[in-house]
Amino acid sequence: ERTRLAKKTDYVLEVFKPGFHSFAVSLHYKRGPITLEAITLVEETIQVQDHGENLDPTLYADPTHSAGANYEGQ
Repeated sequence: ERTRLAKKTDYVLEVFKPGFHSFAVSLHYKRGPITLEAITLVEETIQVQDHGENLDPTLYADPTHSAGANYEGQ
C-alpha cells in the first residue's frame, strides 16, 4: 500500500505476521522512491526436549490441597 511520507524524516518500518518474529528497519526519508532489501521473516519455533521423567500428574500428591490452612486462612 502506498502512503505519503514527510520529507527529511526518520521512520521505522515494522513487518509482522502471526507465527513469525517481527522485523523492524529504520530509515531516513529524503525524497523520491524508497527501495529496501528483501525481508525474510523467521518462523517462531519452540524446542521440546524429552527428559525421560514420567510426568503423569496422578503419580504425585495434589499440590492444591494441603493439610491445615486453606486460601482464606482458616
